[in-house]
Amino acid sequence: MLNNLRNYFLSLTTFWPLRIFFLLVLLLFLITVGFLVRLSISPMSLDRSGPVINYFIEKSNLISTANLKQLTLYFDLDLGSLTITAGTAEIRMISGNQYKLDQVNLSISTQAFLNGLTFVPKTIRAEKVYLNIVSHQQFEQKVAGGTGDVKGVDPKTPLPQLGDILKSVRDFQSGNDLPYIESIHFPDIRLLVMNETTGARYVTSGSSVFYKSVSDIRQANVNLAINETGVESRLTFELYQPFSAAGHGALKLQNIRPVLLSSIYPFASVMDRLNVPIDGQIDFTSNDQGEFSRAEVRFDFARGNMQIGSKNLPVRKLGLRAALDLKAGDGEISQLDFDVGPHQGAFSGQVRFERTPRNQLDFISGNLSADVIALSFDNAGGDMFSPDDLTLSFEVNLPSARLDITEIKFSSGGGVLGAGAEIFYDQLDLPIIFTGHLNNLPIESFKKLWPNNLLKMTRGWFFRNVHGGVMTRGTMTMNTTFERLRKSTKGERLSGTDLFVDIDIEKSKLRYYSKLPAMYDIDGKLLIKGSRLEVKVQNALLPSSGDAPIRIKGGNAVIPENHIRYSDMIVTAMMEGSTPNILKYVDQDPLRLMRGFAFKPDTILGNFNGSVRLQFPRLGQLPLNRISAKVDAQISDFILTKPVTGYHLDADQLQLKATNDQIYVTGDARINTVPSRVEWSEKIKKKDINNNDL
Repeated sequence: MLNNLRNYFLSLTTFWPLRIFFLLVLLLFLITVGFLVRLSISPMSLDRSGPVINYFIEKSNLISTANLKQLTLYFDLDLGSLTITAGTAEIRMISGNQYKLDQVNLSISTQAFLNGLTFVPKTIRAEKVYLNIVSHQQFEQKVAGGTGDVKGVDPKTPLPQLGDILKSVRDFQSGNDLPYIESIHFPDIRLLVMNETTGARYVTSGSSVFYKSVSDIRQANVNLAINETGVESRLTFELYQPFSAAGHGALKLQNIRPVLLSSIYPFASVMDRLNVPIDGQIDFTSNDQGEFSRAEVRFDFARGNMQIGSKNLPVRKLGLRAALDLKAGDGEISQLDFDVGPHQGAFSGQVRFERTPRNQLDFISGNLSADVIALSFDNAGGDMFSPDDLTLSFEVNLPSARLDITEIKFSSGGGVLGAGAEIFYDQLDLPIIFTGHLNNLPIESFKKLWPNNLLKMTRGWFFRNVHGGVMTRGTMTMNTTFERLRKSTKGERLSGTDLFVDIDIEKSKLRYYSKLPAMYDIDGKLLIKGSRLEVKVQNALLPSSGDAPIRIKGGNAVIPENHIRYSDMIVTAMMEGSTPNILKYVDQDPLRLMRGFAFKPDTILGNFNGSVRLQFPRLGQLPLNRISAKVDAQISDFILTKPVTGYHLDADQLQLKATNDQIYVTGDARINTVPSRVEWSEKIKKKDINNNDL
């Protein structure tokens, strides 16, 4: 019977929604025993008799301040007892949680072993219990202000959650010394949740909370009523568990706000952002050994709103249906759907979880596939992405605090993208290791996968300047932290280890400057090495005023310091085509490279083969003196159609070099058919720089 009861409590705390009941009925036990077990206070380090509350506060890394009135705590090693006499206590934790106790009478007996101290509850009585949770962010600001510093506490250290305390209590319960408890009864329970930043308050009042155990059955009931501006919400828990046969129970949530659960749920920040009442029910069964064996889960979130990024989006639908085999450690998610703001989706899949020999949740894995998916990565209804199919496999290692996305894969427009990632979610800077690959993915589909806050400057340039075409194959790797990615948007340089992208592109279009014609039909590569962005061109075309476009047979567009706003871009193109067409290209606004030359581009015939290099800052309005231009080319079959003082000039090949300041032409030519050596140099005279005339 003793083992059955122990197994009951272990099963009760395995599934997180049931912790609600567990928290209420064992709150006083939790505050004292849970903290002591967590801190691993050795019995040999305490006085054999006498008050130890000051010792507890001094050694604790959890308590910020404590205000105790007529409340004493005694520990006697000989008698093996811990006693708290009647009084009041107000304790503020480092986490920002605040606990208030009133009219408490708690006695706990102990048994000492070589490996530590085990607390065994005998009687628990209380008339009123108050739990006040203040704003986590507000508390951190107060600590940072320098008036409430706590000895030995680093404000940057991850703060303990109430769920961690529950975990410590579960460790204690997995021992073999839990005695027979006949009943526990709390006649009046009040839970106050207050956000000191916004002033929002939620009050929970409860009644009929009791646990009763007799010789052949166990029975528990919870009935909590929550009154909020005249709207009643309710939480009920029912259990019927014979000692020698299978039992059953249910946890029901009716119009419950997630903020009331945030101190219990391990991802409290997520719950606080979800301002949507919950309607749900968990039906569970137990085996003849008193262990919960199966659970049927149904959650439906009513209409409300949810904060995603900086926006508060309306929630039209959010629901979950799942069946869990708690003994085998697996489950089936039959429905996980959402309709939040511009985002819609419906998933199904499987989940598996493993526990340690001490019955602690240790490992979670699963896979999901999307029946419906429509996501907006600008979070505003634009750039909608709806792939043909999407699958996701994941693993969560709880002791290592690591989330492994083993594979996320989707197809869209005939292309496929697959990726995997490791995220260490308990570290403040959030390290991430990411690898990805793609095949035949349209560039416009790739854009819709790029979140708007990830590599913001690189994303912005890519969205504005690269259009159309297909990514035929590519790889992506990241070994960095989310903190470094965030700082890169504020001017901090990323290394090639932080981010490396190598993608082949076909038939794409590149706009490198708004006042110059864009390259099109590009075959080449997109290369991103940290903060260095490059589009490498193998073949491309430029529009021209003639019959045929200008051919580009190599080159690139590079932003070496893309983490710096308005930093320089360098464009180099190996051009082939009609000489008049290419000279007109370098003579157009804002380049004007031929304006100081004696001959117009139409008077120079021939075939152009050479490089054009431009360097300029990425400014919307670009003054002439900020553009660096350079031409180095050979002109074959050269003919000057405009005579020079009665002389005609032609050549098989001439060398042309030009910069912003000078034009230089050399080579063997013919003047009126007479072979000659030509060296023509002309400096470009500039007028007032403000009018951009050469």
